[in-house]
Amino acid sequence: MKPMNARNMAKCLRSGPRSGEDGSITPAMCILALAALVVAAFVLDAGLALRTKYDAGTIAQAAARTGAWQLNLIVFRQTGDARLDPPAAEYAALDYLHRLHATGTVTATTTAVTVTVTSNYRTRLLNSVGLTAIPVAATATAVAESGVTAPNR
Repeated sequence: MKPMNARNMAKCLRSGPRSGEDGSITPAMCILALAALVVAAFVLDAGLALRTKYDAGTIAQAAARTGAWQLNLIVFRQTGDARLDPPAAEYAALDYLHRLHATGTVTATTTAVTVTVTSNYRTRLLNSVGLTAIPVAATATAVAESGVTAPNR
């Protein structure tokens, strides 16, 4: 190998690109670029789907708490027990969901209200590979209680 001096450097620079390699790209680079794009799309859409699930959980919790406010006042006044009025609790929770334009189901007993919110996250980038929506659901339960329930208070 010749030592690199100014004369050899100039000769190298004048020779230009080797024949047959001008502007070429390997198929492996194309595949890697496509794979990186698919991974980025998956990360973006999966993150936004998780955010949608978090939002559905927040709505479900709030709707369940709204339903848990519907006490059976006759039982409460007679015994002091916090018992729910199941039809009123279901109505209140469903009304809350309706006001937020959310879809879901509500079940209520005399002790608890359970709300499940369902939604579909419409993908932004993964729809180009055929995945147009990701189903999302979140469930929350609220229990009616009376008085302070924390220990040592």
